[in-house]
Amino acid sequence: MKKLFSENRKNIWFWLFVGIAVLLFFVMPLMSRGAGNSGDEDKFQIPQGRFVMDYFKSDGQDTTCMKNVVNLNGIDQNWNLKYYGCSFDVVTEWINQTFGIEDIARTRHMCNAFMGWLIVLFGGLIAYRMGGWRAGVYAMLLLFFSPRLLGHSFNNPKDIPFAAGVVMTIYYMMMFIRQVTPKGLDEKGTKGKKTVQKVAFPEQVFGEKVHRIMSYVLLVISAVVVFATAGFGIGLIVVILELAVIFLFKDAPKFNPLTLFMLAISFALAISNRIGALILLGYFGLWGLLWLVRYRKQLNGAIVAKTICVALSVSIVGFFAGMLLWPFAMQNPVHNAMESFKLMSQFDVSLSQLFEGELMSSSDLPWYYTPKFMLMTIPIAVMIGWLLYPFFGAFKKERRLESIMIYFCFLFPVFWIVYTGANVYGGWRHSLFAYPPMAIAAGLGFDAFAAWAGTKSKKRIVEAVVAAVPFLLMVSPALHTVRNHPYEYVYFNELSGGVKKAFGNYELDYYYHSMREATEWVMANAEPKTDGEKTLIGSWHVESTRYFMRNDTAHFATRYAKWGNRYDYDWDYMVYPLTGRLTREYLLGPDFPPKDCVHTIDVDGVPIAVILKRKTHNDFLGVQQLKAGNTDSAYVLFQKALQEDPDNQTALLNAGSISAMRLLQQGNIDEAIAQVNTLLDKGLMDQNMLNVYVTVCMQKGMDQNTAIGNFYKAYADGLDKNGDKSTASQIRQQLGIR
Repeated sequence: MKKLFSENRKNIWFWLFVGIAVLLFFVMPLMSRGAGNSGDEDKFQIPQGRFVMDYFKSDGQDTTCMKNVVNLNGIDQNWNLKYYGCSFDVVTEWINQTFGIEDIARTRHMCNAFMGWLIVLFGGLIAYRMGGWRAGVYAMLLLFFSPRLLGHSFNNPKDIPFAAGVVMTIYYMMMFIRQVTPKGLDEKGTKGKKTVQKVAFPEQVFGEKVHRIMSYVLLVISAVVVFATAGFGIGLIVVILELAVIFLFKDAPKFNPLTLFMLAISFALAISNRIGALILLGYFGLWGLLWLVRYRKQLNGAIVAKTICVALSVSIVGFFAGMLLWPFAMQNPVHNAMESFKLMSQFDVSLSQLFEGELMSSSDLPWYYTPKFMLMTIPIAVMIGWLLYPFFGAFKKERRLESIMIYFCFLFPVFWIVYTGANVYGGWRHSLFAYPPMAIAAGLGFDAFAAWAGTKSKKRIVEAVVAAVPFLLMVSPALHTVRNHPYEYVYFNELSGGVKKAFGNYELDYYYHSMREATEWVMANAEPKTDGEKTLIGSWHVESTRYFMRNDTAHFATRYAKWGNRYDYDWDYMVYPLTGRLTREYLLGPDFPPKDCVHTIDVDGVPIAVILKRKTHNDFLGVQQLKAGNTDSAYVLFQKALQEDPDNQTALLNAGSISAMRLLQQGNIDEAIAQVNTLLDKGLMDQNMLNVYVTVCMQKGMDQNTAIGNFYKAYADGLDKNGDKSTASQIRQQLGIR
């Protein structure tokens, strides 16, 4: 370390690299303190972290974490979390419990930001190793000023820790391969009667004695980990492999023990958060194959054998170390890990997504969903640098192999998502792990281009000017970061027209980050109820709302409420991120925001969440009267609600349905069916309307099944007309309606 600083004491880029890394180590966790909770934290990940902690604290007696159904807040809930590694959730839960931290989300978010910092740091280190300190500085800044990545770094406890493990593993794979890459030929020696030349490899970092001691320490650690998780058989294989490396391959190149240790740790970090980290074994194998082909004339059997033994040993240890905080996997590591991998590959949850102005099911998104979303939301600076690198240095002899792998690590996952038609949603958050290699290549591209410009012009000032270009290109995402914190991840680049053009056409706050600010706004601004009762906050994501109002339950309570029939529920204020089932037509139409909207959370001047204040409870009271069978009283209340707001869907649907039933009972068949069709055309329906429709159609000679089919076809057409193509498509698929 001392040598590193002494050799670079006059290198401004080295000091910039160190300064930026140290600064971001403090800045990123501090930035995370204002972030809201992500969509899955309160509902799934925090509870599962607690369940796993209960498992360990009870010495395996409490197996809630491995059940298919769990009870949360008195409600039985389907639970498939056992198939997910959750090391991040377990570690942060341990921190919160050990130190008695009340604001558990803040701990999680600061740790999450630390994972994001590791992505930035190791991205910079890879670029430095390949291109020098300037390339490292570029890569770090390009990663930090990638708003989508930065925003997820605050509170995405799955994709960010996974991406950190991936980029760290890539770095240590590169260092591993470098340690067996021939650097030339040593002096001639003799072997029997033949004269031979020995291959020279990188110099050892440690002396022979230290190296051997560290090797023994690694052997012990590996044995303990694998015997504890995989059992005697696989543990014995690892021990034999490592003993063979120590005692049988003495003349082959020496691996840095710290590299091997960190490679195993990095792989374990990745796989302990997502089983998809098995893709890293493919990367490792491909990298090794390319290395073998490239240097086949300089390698002998001993070198290849030792390399394979070490790679296998590290991979096995890393794999089983990733199981240590995953109870389900620990029951049968290989079988259960493969079962989880298969399940993740066939993920069948389908969510409604706004894409290209249409609401679609995530299972029906077009093949180009991920590539297009990336093209719209990756900073232009990254795309330019990534395109420059192949023309300015990527395929130089000394960096060709590493450059190929860096591009492969970005392109292959995206290609595979497209090729397999994977069920992805929420932008490209499932591909965050593939993004750092792209930014790394961009940093290398800008560095190589600046060096080329300086060489061509033979003037340092030209190189300095060109070297400043990446900083100018980062101004736009940097401004977005400053203006819209903590909603950095709601970012669209200049090519896409920015957030304003994306509004109504693409998902914005799909991870519900705005729930924090919206809930806190209500708590700060709500008018106290005159009867002394609690103010009810309606929310689609009640777990997040409940968390942010946890310290004032004397004055506030939360109630579940869906957007479409929100007035069916009892609430005084409603907080709602604009995601899920809001159509382009509605968001860009004259009725948005609704008349009872009292505040919005904005990014670049467009709302990502709305806060509603209820004007009347007549609609809710009408629903209660209807449930009690008091149709006349309910109708009066719905009419009063419509006088307050003619677009109140709860009142429109129920009043219209009651009217249709009355018309049918009075014998006014044509008027009854016209009333039903009017509501269907607006994408509204209920059971009473179906009964009226089928009754009328059957009176006119149509059979029941045909009548039901026609009803749902008309309903689906109404949903289509109002922009909800996702629900319309689901209805047609379920009933075989075309």
